Amino acid sequence: MTDFLLPTIVFTVLTAFAPFFVARLKDRAGWILAIGPALFLAVLLKSAPGVLSGGKLTSSVSWISEVGINFSFYVDSFGLTFASLVCLIGAFIIIYSGGYNSHYHYTTRFYVLMLAFMASMVGVVLSDNLILLFVFWELTSITSYLLIGINHEEEANVKAALQALVVTAGGGLVMLMGIVMLGNIAGTLELSELIARGEVIRQHPLYFWTVICFFVGCLTKSAQFPFHFWLPNAMAAPTPASAFIHSATMVKAGVFLLFRLTPVLGGTEIWFRVLTSAGAITMVLGALFSLLRHDMKQVLAYTTISALGTITMLIGVGTEASIVAAFVFMVAHAFYKGSLFLITGMVDHGAGTRDLRQMGGLRKLMPITCTVAFLGVLSLGGMMPTLSFLSKELMLEAALHNHAVEKILPPAIVFTGAAFLAVAIRLFVVPFFGPLKHAEGAHVHEAPLSMWIGPGILTALGVFLGITCAGFGKEVITPVYNDILHGHGHELHFHVWHGVTKSFLLSLTAYAVGVALFFMRRRIFAAFEKVEGITKFGPEKGYDLFMGSIYKVASFQTRIIQTGYLRHYMMVTVLFALLMIGFAMLREHTPIPAFEWEMSYLHEYGIALMIVGGCVLAILANRKLMAIVALTMVGFGVGVVYVYFSAPDLAMTQVLVETLATVMFALVLAFMPPFRPLGTKRQRALNLTVAAAFGTLMSVLTWISFKLQASESISSFFAETSYLKAHGKNVVNVILVDYRGWDTFGEILVISIASIGVVTLLAHSVRTKKGAEVADG
Repeated sequence: MTDFLLPTIVFTVLTAFAPFFVARLKDRAGWILAIGPALFLAVLLKSAPGVLSGGKLTSSVSWISEVGINFSFYVDSFGLTFASLVCLIGAFIIIYSGGYNSHYHYTTRFYVLMLAFMASMVGVVLSDNLILLFVFWELTSITSYLLIGINHEEEANVKAALQALVVTAGGGLVMLMGIVMLGNIAGTLELSELIARGEVIRQHPLYFWTVICFFVGCLTKSAQFPFHFWLPNAMAAPTPASAFIHSATMVKAGVFLLFRLTPVLGGTEIWFRVLTSAGAITMVLGALFSLLRHDMKQVLAYTTISALGTITMLIGVGTEASIVAAFVFMVAHAFYKGSLFLITGMVDHGAGTRDLRQMGGLRKLMPITCTVAFLGVLSLGGMMPTLSFLSKELMLEAALHNHAVEKILPPAIVFTGAAFLAVAIRLFVVPFFGPLKHAEGAHVHEAPLSMWIGPGILTALGVFLGITCAGFGKEVITPVYNDILHGHGHELHFHVWHGVTKSFLLSLTAYAVGVALFFMRRRIFAAFEKVEGITKFGPEKGYDLFMGSIYKVASFQTRIIQTGYLRHYMMVTVLFALLMIGFAMLREHTPIPAFEWEMSYLHEYGIALMIVGGCVLAILANRKLMAIVALTMVGFGVGVVYVYFSAPDLAMTQVLVETLATVMFALVLAFMPPFRPLGTKRQRALNLTVAAAFGTLMSVLTWISFKLQASESISSFFAETSYLKAHGKNVVNVILVDYRGWDTFGEILVISIASIGVVTLLAHSVRTKKGAEVADG
């Protein structure tokens, strides 16, 4: 997989320098930034002949080998096809964004987030290790959250982004439990190795809970009932982001993983019942609500929910025919849905609105958009000769020839097909025909080349692959089918026209019902308005109650714990540590070695007296300067201890830190409040008791750790290897920057974050003060 190194580097560099390109090239930056996904696509297509003929590309670098976590990637025909879709559609959307985002102030952030999201999605589909897949999985949730809420000045966008993050990332965390259980059951986290252990996994007592965890993760990601509500709200994202996130990528991550896990977890009663039921309900509900919306993005969002439900349902059925139908429909949907979202953006860009009630007659002013839209709605309606038509025929055949679902699923598929056709007619006829209507003040104009080239090619591909389905089936669908189910030698044959079959007659029925639904749309709208209040009590209401309860608990907890006084926070922290550590020591009957008084020289008593005296003086001081001097005595006393034990470097550090702290205290002395008694005598007695108990406990723990070594000391190891292996003569420095390098990095990171917070607060305080002075003046 060394061929992927160059595009990965180019992709990373383009993402890092996106702000530079946007600043210099403005709306033309998309053409340059699209080189990243286009180059990755080129490498994928270069490797396609070998992969589609049965070869596999693998790469693995050990990460945390003790628990089986590796940077391992696996490219088979299924992963290659999916990654190619991500890169192809992603490249066109990056180009499209240059024309669409030309008037928005967040263009730079948008490009960076889109490229990061794209890389995360490619990581999901090519990862072999489940933990690595989970990392990329959650990265798609985080980047989509940032994209949906990119216009963070709008409250609706922020709310929609948070909702998407809570549902999808929460589901991902549940799935992580399933990944851990699956790894324990199978003894491996590599997807390529899990396939051979499917029978063992399905017979294991933990199988039920494992598959439930994966269901939660996949169904939340792919917006399946009852988690479907986040997807329509996510339409708050810019249209290019909606096209990418909600057509070929994030929402399909769930069904992608279900495909991958079919040989591992599939073929059981719970797999069939849960996925078939959730998918069928989602399919029908999504189709129904797509008939009732007026915003073009909302309409497309609900058809996306319905399409994802269809794919989930077919995976749940689990037959060879249903798996093939699910894959073909997934590819067809990626082409036409991505392009239809982009066409919606073109209409919004040209007419100033997405509301179907406020537009019409645009075909003469936007002829290219109208032509591209026609090709897109052909696929949405499942019309011949598109790839979508073939997928609909395949799913009807799969449902009709399965005795478990033959009476339930065909009518549901027919209704969904009818609703899709009614929506397709509406999305084409209403905006482009009839009298001219558009948003008030809008100057209707055709979209630029950067905006229509992508959807034009994608919709054309949907038609072309339908016409050439025989070759596409042989060269792509057959190897993908064999890789998903790990079969061998199965060659599938496809034709656009199968004759007058039962499935074709059902398709004609769907067409007739779809046309009738289109002409009855006003009656449907009127009927829905009478019962619209019912929808307020759906799953989203449960989400709102859940989030509301979290806010209430957080508010209660804040009122109780967050008093605003540092002394209270320290008291709670110290008491908790005192109780937990003390309880653990009592429970484990921790032995305490006999105390041995080893001080024998007068100067040792002098050092100890200096430190203890400083502590007592700091407690009793009634003036700020005296308290600072007392604390400085303690610090310098500790520095003398370091010198006494032959650690001059530590002593120097201690003295420098104490000196700096004293100077800083002195500088802010004038701004500090005067000393005054805090609390009653009883409260101060309590403080003294807790402090003495905690100090005693720490002293005892220090004595125990000094006297009772659980293992051999590693001091000699550091002394012997610091120069030979780390090439450093100062052992302490080597420990800090080499052996404990990540700890030191973490400490530096914490200090840096705290410093940024302090600077931000100070800057905000200065701006607030200046604003108040201006207002007063």
